Amino acid sequence: MQKQLNLPGTGLYSIHLTAYDKAGNYKSARRFVLYDDNSHVSHNPYEHTRVATGSKETNYTWVIHNTTTIEVTWTKRFRNALHDHNKWLNEISESHGISDLFDDFNGSMSVRHFKNVYGDYVCSSVLVFLI
Repeated sequence: MQKQLNLPGTGLYSIHLTAYDKAGNYKSARRFVLYDDNSHVSHNPYEHTRVATGSKETNYTWVIHNTTTIEVTWTKRFRNALHDHNKWLNEISESHGISDLFDDFNGSMSVRHFKNVYGDYVCSSVLVFLI
C-alpha cells in the first residue's frame, strides 16, 4: 500500500496510521515529518569557522603538522530562526490513543527533544590542495 501526501507548506507534521480488524479493534501509530522548503539559515558573525587541526601559532590558518585528517568546526556559527521560533525541534507531547510501542521514538524526527546544535558539527572530509 502506498499513499502520497501533499503537504500544504513548511512545518512539522504528525502522520497517524490506524489499522482496524474485522471486530472493530484498532491500533494507531504516528510518525513525524519536518518539511521545510522555505527557511533561511543565517550565520553568527561573532562565531567563526575554524580548522581545528590548524596550528594555534598561525591562528588556525595553517596545518603545520603531518596529518591525514583535517578537522573543521563551526560551533554556534549557523542558525535556522524558523525552526527555533516554531520550536520544531522541541520534545513532542504524547498522543492519547497511541501506545509507546507504536509512537515515534526511533525516527530521525522523533518525540524526543532533537538537540539543535547550531552548526556544532565536525567535518572531516575536506578537499586539501597540496602546494
